[in-house]
Amino acid sequence: MLVRVKKIYKKLPLGAKLKIRKYVLHRDNSKVKIKGKTLNKIDIEPVGYTDTQLFNKINQFSSKALEKRKNNYKFDMVSRYTEYRNLPIENDTILFETFHGKSMTDNPYALFLEIVKRDKEARYKFIWVLNHNPSMDIQAKRFEGLDNLIFVKLGSDDYIKYLATAKYLINNTSFPPYFVRRKEQKYLNTWHGTPLKTLGKDMKGTMGQHKNLSRNFLQTTHILSPNKFTGDILVKSHDLDGIYQGKIIEEGYPRVDLITNTNANKYKKEILGKVVRLREGKKIALYAPTWRGEVGEVGNITSGLLKKYRIIADNLPENYQLLLKVHPLLYKYIKDINNFANVVIPDELDVCEIMSGVDLLITDYSSVFVDFLVKDKPVILYQYDQDEYLEGRGMYLDLNKLSFPIANTDEEMKVLLHNVDELSSVYKEKQEFVYTQNGVSSQKVVDNLLNNSSDMCVKKVANEQDNILVYCSSPQYFKADFINSLVDQNDNILLWFSGKIDNEAEEFFKKLDKKVKIFFEFESVLFTSYEWCEYQYLMKNNDHYELKEDFHRIFKREIQRSFSEINFSKAYYLGDLQSKHYLSLMEKGLDCPLYIPYNSVESILDYQKAEYFSPKLRTILEQFNRISNVLLSEKSLYESLNIRRNDISYEVLTLSESKAYLIPSEILIRKNIILIFRNNKGKQLQNLLLSFFNDLYDEQRNYIIYASREVENQLKKYDNIYFIPNNIDRELYLHLLANEDVVINFSNAATDKNIAPLIKNKNEKSYLFNYDPLNILSGLSNNNIISLKDSGEYALKVKNFLLQQEINALRG
Repeated sequence: MLVRVKKIYKKLPLGAKLKIRKYVLHRDNSKVKIKGKTLNKIDIEPVGYTDTQLFNKINQFSSKALEKRKNNYKFDMVSRYTEYRNLPIENDTILFETFHGKSMTDNPYALFLEIVKRDKEARYKFIWVLNHNPSMDIQAKRFEGLDNLIFVKLGSDDYIKYLATAKYLINNTSFPPYFVRRKEQKYLNTWHGTPLKTLGKDMKGTMGQHKNLSRNFLQTTHILSPNKFTGDILVKSHDLDGIYQGKIIEEGYPRVDLITNTNANKYKKEILGKVVRLREGKKIALYAPTWRGEVGEVGNITSGLLKKYRIIADNLPENYQLLLKVHPLLYKYIKDINNFANVVIPDELDVCEIMSGVDLLITDYSSVFVDFLVKDKPVILYQYDQDEYLEGRGMYLDLNKLSFPIANTDEEMKVLLHNVDELSSVYKEKQEFVYTQNGVSSQKVVDNLLNNSSDMCVKKVANEQDNILVYCSSPQYFKADFINSLVDQNDNILLWFSGKIDNEAEEFFKKLDKKVKIFFEFESVLFTSYEWCEYQYLMKNNDHYELKEDFHRIFKREIQRSFSEINFSKAYYLGDLQSKHYLSLMEKGLDCPLYIPYNSVESILDYQKAEYFSPKLRTILEQFNRISNVLLSEKSLYESLNIRRNDISYEVLTLSESKAYLIPSEILIRKNIILIFRNNKGKQLQNLLLSFFNDLYDEQRNYIIYASREVENQLKKYDNIYFIPNNIDRELYLHLLANEDVVINFSNAATDKNIAPLIKNKNEKSYLFNYDPLNILSGLSNNNIISLKDSGEYALKVKNFLLQQEINALRG
C-alpha cells in the first residue's frame, strides 16, 4: 500500500495526530509539520495513552524535533535511518559498498560478478553505493543493461533506506556509525587486503581512530579472511577475540579470482585499452605506489611521483611498457596532468582485473603484491623512503626479511630494472598468504552467504567465558585499577568508554591490562522523531509506565549498536551518577543478570579533599579503600540490599525483574553506631545531641554522623566521632548506613522526605531507632524499626539494646 502523507493530512481535523510506526505526524493550523513524501507499506494508527495529558506533554517537543531535523543534517539522517528500520526486510536485495562509495571494485565487486552470473531470472535487486555519476564511470557503464541494478550515493535517502532494509550487506571497509544490523540481515565484511601495516588498536596515533571499524566487525555475521595471518590480525587488533559472535570465513579473496580467471586479452581490448595507451606486443609493468600523504602541496606530490615514474620507465627493458595505478586519494590530483596522460589507470577500474594482464608489478608498502603472488610473475618493492615511512607507520612484517627484491635507493632500482628478466617469479610468501586462492573463492563465499553452504573453513572465535561490560566516562586511574582487577576473574572484560579521548584518556588506556577490550560510545543516539520527543520528556520528567516499552526499545537498540548480539552476564557503571541518560542507557538497555551502577569510595566521597572531610573520617575511608575493590552502589537508591556483614566477599542479591546487584559485604567497620541528623535546628538539635551523648556515649565504639557542619562543631571534643557531610550523595548514604547494626535517626520526620525510603529498605537483622515525637512514622514501623517519642525513652531503649547485643555476643 502507498501512503501519501500530504493527502492524508488534508483529511485530518486541526490538531489531529497520527503515528506511522512511531513516525508521528502533526497537523496544526492547516500546516503540515513534516516532509510530504511517499512512505511505502507503512501502517497508520492513532496515538493514544491512558494518561490523556501524556501525549500533549510529549507533543510539546514536536516542534523542536522537526526544527532539529530541518537544521541538523546529521540528526535528520539518523532519524530517517531509524524510521526505515521499521520497514520490512527486502529478502532479495543485496547492497554492495567499497571504500565508502568511491568505486565499484574489490571483493564486493568480485562477489557481485559471481551473483550476477548466477542470477539468470533477475531474482535479486542489486544496490551499489557510488558517490559519483554512474554514466561517467567506465566500470559502472559496463552494466548499463542490468535492469535490477540501482546506484545510490552514500548518505542519500535511498542509501539509508536500503541500508536499513536490504537482506544482504557486503562491504570491504565499514558502514556509518548509525548503522545497526537488524536480526534478519546478513552482513559480510570482506576487508580489503592482507594487513602488512598495523590496524585497529595496534596503529600509532590516537586511541579510538578505529572505533567505528571495531563496532562494524561486531555487527557482521561473516568476516572474510584470505589466510590465517589476516584473520588473526583482524580479530586481535579490533578486540574481537572471545566475543565475536559471527563466522570467520578462511577462504581466498574473491578479487584474486579476477587475476586468474579474467580473460586478459579481452579485458585489455574492451576496457583497459580504452582509457590508457597499450602498445602491441609489449609486456606490461604496473607501478602501484602507496600514497603517503605527508606532503601538503599537490605540486610536490605530483613532482615526486613523476620523478619516480620516469626512473622506472627510463630503465625498463624495451619490451616493457609502464602503467601507473595510484591510491584513490592521489588519483584525483594527477588524472588531468599531461605528464600522466595515457598511462594512469582510472580509479574506477579494479586493480585485480588489471593485474590479470600484468607481467611485472612494482609497488612499495601496499599489500597488492600479496594478491599478485598467484601470477608467479616478478615483483619489485621500491622503498626509497623506508626509514621515514616506517617511523610513522607500524608494520606487522619485517620488510627486510621478505623474499622480494627491495630497492632502497634510485640506483638500486635501476640495477633491478636492468636485470628484470633474471628476477625470480616464485616467492616463499605464496605458501603463507595465498594458499587458499584456487580460483573458485567467489563461488564458495556466495554459496555460504546466500545458501549457508559449509564447503569452506569457518572459524568461531567466541569463547565460553562470561562477558563483563564496564561503562566509564572519566579516566581516573583508580578506575583503571578496578577494571584490571576484573581481568583476574578469567572473563571477557569489555570497557565501553564515552569520554573525550585526550592525553589523560590516552594515559588511562595505557594503564589497562592488555586483555581489556576497549570500545567507544557514539555521540548521536538513534531516534525517530517521535522517539526523540519521548526521550526529551523522559530527561525532563520522571519515567512514565506507558513509555516504558519505548524506552527499553530505544536503549536496547543503542546497546546493540555498539555490541550487536553479545550477551553480558554483568555490567558495571563507573560513569557520572548524575547522568540520567547513561544511567538509563545501562539500566534499560542491557539484558544481563547483574547490573551494578557503582562508583568507588574514592570517586563518591573524594576523601583526599580536606575541605569535604575531617582527617579522622578520611582515616576510616582509607581503611575502607584497602578492602579489595571497595565500591558503593547507587542502585541502593531504588532497591533494598540485604548484606551479610560477616562475609568479606561480594554478596550476590537477587531482586525484582530477575536482576541482581552487588555490594561489598563489609563496607563499614564493625561496632559502628550511625547517627543521622537532618532538618534539625537550634535548641532542638542541641538538646538531642547532649541527651544522647550524656546517656549513651561509649568510647569503645565508632560514631559515624551524617549531618551538617553545625553538628560537627558541637562535638569536636570526642575522638571517635566521624562526620560525613550531608550535602554529599544524601540518598546513597541514607540507604547504605541503614544496613549497619544500629542506626539512630534524629531527622525531622515532618520535613525529611527520605525517612520513608530509609525505613522501607531497613535490613531485618539491624535496628533503626527513629526520634519521632509526633508519631508520624508509627504506621511504617516493624519489629526492627522503633519510633521513639522522647529523649528518655530513646536513650533507655537504645542503651538496653546495645547491652543485650553485647550479652548475646558473649553467650554466642
